[in-house]
Amino acid sequence: MDNIREINGGLHVKVGKTWQFKSNFVFEVLHQVSNKREAVYIVKLTRSDGVSGEVSFKTSDLNNSKKFHVAINSSFKHGGLMCFLSRRHLVPLIGKLARQARPQEEHDRKQLVLTPGLQEDGVHVVFNPDQIIDIITATMVNPDRCVYVWPDQNGADIELQHRINTPPDIQMLKEFLTKSSTIFDNNFGPAILAWSSMYAMTLYKKFLKEIGHFNLPVLHGLPGVGKTLIAQCGAWLVGCTNLHFMGRCTYSFLTDYMAGSSLPFVWDHTTKSKEVARIANDVANGHSFGTGSVKKLLTGCLVTANFDVSKLSKSFKQLVIFPLDTLNREKQPGEGICLQDLAHNASSALPVVMSALNSIKLEDIEQEVARLPDINGDNRVQVGIACPILVARIILNLCGCNHFMSDVDQYVQEKLIPYYRDVLPQNP
Repeated sequence: MDNIREINGGLHVKVGKTWQFKSNFVFEVLHQVSNKREAVYIVKLTRSDGVSGEVSFKTSDLNNSKKFHVAINSSFKHGGLMCFLSRRHLVPLIGKLARQARPQEEHDRKQLVLTPGLQEDGVHVVFNPDQIIDIITATMVNPDRCVYVWPDQNGADIELQHRINTPPDIQMLKEFLTKSSTIFDNNFGPAILAWSSMYAMTLYKKFLKEIGHFNLPVLHGLPGVGKTLIAQCGAWLVGCTNLHFMGRCTYSFLTDYMAGSSLPFVWDHTTKSKEVARIANDVANGHSFGTGSVKKLLTGCLVTANFDVSKLSKSFKQLVIFPLDTLNREKQPGEGICLQDLAHNASSALPVVMSALNSIKLEDIEQEVARLPDINGDNRVQVGIACPILVARIILNLCGCNHFMSDVDQYVQEKLIPYYRDVLPQNP
C-alpha cells in the first residue's frame, strides 16, 4: 500500500504530506489457517527494537483496532506492542501481506490444532506447540516442518497441553515399572491395568471404532490403599500436568474436556455414583448428551473412588473396576515423590507405546476376551476387562518386563473375576 510505509522498524501512515507513526512493529504473514468459523492469521512480528516472535489474530479482530491491539499483545510473549492502525488500514494491509505469502502457502499449507492429541490425519499427535510426534514411526516431528500449528491464541485451549519427556525412550518405563513393583506390592497388578487404561485412552477413538464402546476405568478402594498415587503416576505417564488431575468437577466441565482433547486426564475422589454412571454412559457411546447440546467425545478419564461401587452394578457393562486391597507393606516417606519423578521421566515412552497400540485390531481384542472366563453373560463386561489386559501385555513386552504379566494374570484370576461375580447378577 502506497500510504503505509515501514520507518525505523514501525509502520507509518501518510496523512497529507506527513508520515504519522501508527505502530512500533512490522510483520509478515506466515500462515493463513481456519478455526472452522473464520480465518486465523499467524504472522512473524518484529518490534522496533529487534525483538521478534509469532502472533496470531482472527479476521474479526481486524474490524476493531482495539480488538486487534489486544489480540497481538495477548499472543506476543514479549508484550510492549503499540498499534494505532484503524480498520481501513488493517484490512487492506493484511490482505496484501496474505497475498504475498500465498505462493509459499501452496507448498507449505498448515492446519490449525483445534483439539490436542491425535489429529485428523491419524498420523500426528500434538501434545503442545513444541512437541509433536509421528505415531507411525514413534519419532518427534519438527514443529516448523509439521502441517499442524498451535498458536498461543485462536487455536486449542492452551490449558489442554500435555508435555512428555524427550527424546522417546522405552527404557525409562522399564525403570519406573521395576520401582513400582516394590512400592505397590500386592496392588501392582491393578496399577498396571490402570496405567494401561490411560495409555488406551490416548487412542480412545480407535478402540471405540474397533469394539463399538469403551469402558471407563475406575480405581476403587478404601482411603490409603494407593489409588491417588497410582492415578498420579498414570497421569504423568501420558504427559498430563497438574491441571489434568481434577477433583470434584461438574458434568459439563468433564465433558467439555473430553470433547476438547484426545489426551486423557484423572478424575480424582469422585463422591457420587450417579455422576460416574452418567460419565461412563457417555464414554461408552462416544457422545455426551447435555442440556441442549451433544458433544463428540475424544477421550476418557481414569476415575478414583471409595464409595460403594455396588450401586453402579447396572453400569458395569460401561465400566472396568479395579478394586484395590490394603497394602501388605508399610509406606516409606518420600517414596511416592520418587515414583512420580520416575513416571514423569517414563513419559518418554509414550510415542513408542502409542505407535505399538495403534496396530491393535479387533481380532487381538477377541483373542484376549477368549482367555477370560464368562462373568455374567454380557460380552461388554469381558471386553472392558480384556482391553487393558491386552494393552498391558503389549507394553510389558515392549520394555522387556514380560515377567510382570504374572502379577496382572494373578490379580485378574484371583481378585478381579471373583469381585465381578460377587457384585454382578449371574444369568441363570
